[in-house]
Amino acid sequence: MAQSLGARVGRAFFGKFDLRDFQCRAIETVLAGDDVLIRAGTGSGKTEAAAAPLTERYLAELDAGQGVVVVYISPTRALANDLLRRLEPVYQLLGLDIGIRHGERNDLAKVTCPQVLITTPESLDVIVGKREPRLQTARAVVLDEIHLLANTQRGLQLGIAVHRLELMVEPRLQVIGLSATVADPEAVWQFFRPAGAAPTVVNQEANVRLIERQIRINVSRADLAERLAKMSASNAKVLVFANSRRECDSLADVLRAESGFADSVYAHHASLSKEQRERVEHDFERGDRGVCVATSTLELGIDIGNIDLIVLFGIPSNWQSLMQRCGRGNRRSPVVEALCVVPPPREDKTLGLRDLLGFQALFRQIDQGVADNALPFALYGAAAQQLVSRVHGDGGAFVGINALSKILEPWWHLDHSETEAILDELVAAEVLKRHPVYHRYGADDGLWEMAKDMRIWSNIPLGSREVELLHGSTTLGRIPATNLMRLQEGRTFAFSGRRWEVEAFYGGVIRVRPTSRRPDTELKFGRRGAPTDPAVVDQIRELLAGGDMATDVVPLESAAALRQALGPLRPFAAADVVPRCARDGEHVYLTFAGSLANQLFAAWFGGDPQRSDDFLLHTPQPVSFTGLPEPEAMLEHIACIEMDEADASEFQRTLPVMLRRLEMQNEWLRRPAHRRTLKRLRIGRQIGMPGDILDLVQR
Repeated sequence: MAQSLGARVGRAFFGKFDLRDFQCRAIETVLAGDDVLIRAGTGSGKTEAAAAPLTERYLAELDAGQGVVVVYISPTRALANDLLRRLEPVYQLLGLDIGIRHGERNDLAKVTCPQVLITTPESLDVIVGKREPRLQTARAVVLDEIHLLANTQRGLQLGIAVHRLELMVEPRLQVIGLSATVADPEAVWQFFRPAGAAPTVVNQEANVRLIERQIRINVSRADLAERLAKMSASNAKVLVFANSRRECDSLADVLRAESGFADSVYAHHASLSKEQRERVEHDFERGDRGVCVATSTLELGIDIGNIDLIVLFGIPSNWQSLMQRCGRGNRRSPVVEALCVVPPPREDKTLGLRDLLGFQALFRQIDQGVADNALPFALYGAAAQQLVSRVHGDGGAFVGINALSKILEPWWHLDHSETEAILDELVAAEVLKRHPVYHRYGADDGLWEMAKDMRIWSNIPLGSREVELLHGSTTLGRIPATNLMRLQEGRTFAFSGRRWEVEAFYGGVIRVRPTSRRPDTELKFGRRGAPTDPAVVDQIRELLAGGDMATDVVPLESAAALRQALGPLRPFAAADVVPRCARDGEHVYLTFAGSLANQLFAAWFGGDPQRSDDFLLHTPQPVSFTGLPEPEAMLEHIACIEMDEADASEFQRTLPVMLRRLEMQNEWLRRPAHRRTLKRLRIGRQIGMPGDILDLVQR
C-alpha cells in the first residue's frame, strides 16, 4: 500500500493488494498536485493510479457533497459505462456518489449530485456551454485514452472545452492523462494543453508481456472459420478485430455458420444500439466460450473478461491501434497470442505492398522503438464548432469578440485574425450574425437548425442520413440511409451477428425479421479506412531493402513464396536510390513517400495529384528531386490537392478555404516521416526500374 494514501481511500481502491511500482509513483505525483501523464498497458491499473490519489487529494471537497469535484472524460459512451461499472462499488465504499452524463444518461439531473462525473467530450461541451452550476466545484480532470483524440477535431474540441471549464472555476484544474500508447508525451500535451507546463510522465515498469504472433496472408472468412472450429470444442474465448462495420457483420455471419461456435458468435460495432452493444458485452463476458467480432469499439478498456486469442482480420491503421488490440489478450498470462490475418483482396484487386508487409512494418515500429508521433496539428474545424457552442450557451444572445477569442486563447494558431476569419464564414453560412453596432456575434437561423438536430456538438465527419433497424419493438441499431436503395422487401443481410430479412420499410424505419437464408446484400456504411501512415510506408521500404520481409509469416512455404515474389524489389528499396520507369507517356517514381507527399510532389512537378499513391509518384515529364525545397516552400501546392469532403465535419466545411488548406499543410509539416523522406529523395541516385518491378508494386 502506498504510504501517502489514507487507510480509507487505500482500502477502497486496492484492498490488500500490493501496488505496482508505477502506481506508487503516479500516486505520489498526483497527490503533489502536478499535471500527470500515466503511460501503462491495458488492464495494468492506470485508472486506479489516477482515481485513488485524486480522491485522497480532494477528499474534503468530495465529502462536502456540494457538486462535481473530479471530471473523468472518456472518448466513448461504452467506455464511460464500463468505467462506471468498475468504479461505482469503490465510491460506494467511500460513501461518495459517481455518475454519468452523456447522451444516454444524465446523472446531473438527479437531486443528489455525483461528486465524480464520467462524461464524453461532446457532453462536457454541452454542460460547460450551459455553465452547469454543479461544475463550479470541479478541481481535477482525467483524460482517458488520450492518444485516441490527439491531433483530431474531437481532441481540439475536448481541449477547448476543458479550458472553458477552467474559466468557470478557481483555481486552475489539475489534469491527468491516461494512455497505453503515447510515443511523445510533450507533443500530445501541447495539443490539449498548449498554455500549460509539460506534465510529469509516469511510465509503467518494463512490460514483460510478449506478443506471440503469426501473420497469415490471403486468409478468407471461411479459412478463419475452419481454423477457429478446431478451438470450438474447448472453453476458448476469441476476440476478432475487423477494420469496418461491413466486414464485422459479414465475418460474424460466416463464423456463426461455420466456426462451430454457433450462437456464441457475437458482433460489436458503433451502429448497434446501446442495448444491443451492452447485451453483447454482457453475454460474451459471462460465457465460458465464444467469438466476438468487433471494430475499434472494443479496442479500449471495456471489460469483456479473459481472452485466449486475439485475431486481427486486416491491418490496423497505426501502431497504437495494433498495441491496443493486442493488449486485450489474456491478462492472466505473460504472453498474448495474436493471429494477424491479411484477407484476400475484394473484387478485381490484388494484394498490395501494404497488405503483404503492413503487419510486419507495424510490429517493427513497436519492437525497435521507431514509432513516429506527429507534432501537434493546428486544426480549425473544432474551433468553429466551439465558437458556435459558446454563442449557443448564452441562449443565442450576442457575445463580444473578446469573450469568444478568450476560449481559443491558449492555442497559438487561433489568434484574433483567425478567429475573425472563422466568424466571418459562420456569418456567411447564416449560422451566426453580427450585431448591427457592436463587435458581437449572436445566433442566426442556421444555429437553431443545428441545435434542433443536436449537431452543434459534433466534430465527427458527416455521413449520410441514418435509418433505424427495428425487430418487433427492439431497435437493433441505425445504418446509413443509402442502404434503402438496396434493401427491398425480402432482401437478406447480416447485422449484429444475425441474419435478417427486410419485412417492410417506411419513413426512417426498416422493419426486419430473423431468417436462416444466406445474406444476399452487404450493408454499406460509407466511411473509408484511415490513410496509411507515411512512417509505415517507410518501414515497408526498410523491410524490403533489408530482405527482412516474411520473418513473421506462416506457414513456411508462404514465407518462402513471399520472399521469392518480393525479392526482386530489394535493390529498388535502398535508401540511396530513386527508381524510375517511363510508361504510357508518363514517368513513374518509386518513392515510398506516402500518399500526401506523393500528391504534393505531383502538384509541385505539374502532374495530377490523384494519379499518385502511397508508393508511386506519377509525373508528365522526367523530374529531379535534388532541388526539392524544405516542406514550408511547397505549401502553396496544397491547393492542388483535392480535399476529401466525405472525411470533413460540418464545421470544417464552413471554414474559409484558406484554413482548410492550413489543416492539410499541418499534416504535411508536422509528420517527421515527411522530412526524412524529403532528405532521402534529395540525395537519392535515380536508377531505371523495369516494367515488371512497377507491375509488382502496382498489383
